[in-house]
Amino acid sequence: MPERWNSPDPRIRPWTPIERAERDRIVGALADALTLPTDQVNYSRVAELLGITRPVLFSRLLHYQIPHPALVRSLTFSQRERIAEIRNVYRDDREQLGVAVFAFISEIWLRSSNSTAT
Repeated sequence: MPERWNSPDPRIRPWTPIERAERDRIVGALADALTLPTDQVNYSRVAELLGITRPVLFSRLLHYQIPHPALVRSLTFSQRERIAEIRNVYRDDREQLGVAVFAFISEIWLRSSNSTAT
């Protein structure tokens, strides 16, 4: 996994341990939602699981640089299967689960951004 995904953007202040834990919880909840057999993620359910509202969830997605939900809706079946595999590998390590899922989603996002730009 690329080292660049293990830390926040160096142009902004480092995340506190509480922020990192919150980000890991959000990414973990999204990983759970992404493996459901549906074409869309129920963000209301993800927010409910986290004990926050949808607007707060979306603001936290932006704050923690988690890719936009529109990308998530376009995941293929094989990409969802890959996320399920990642979730199973890191089942007992929530922090590494967050890092791995975020890296995978970010790579997909970068590939889709580059293909639409050309």
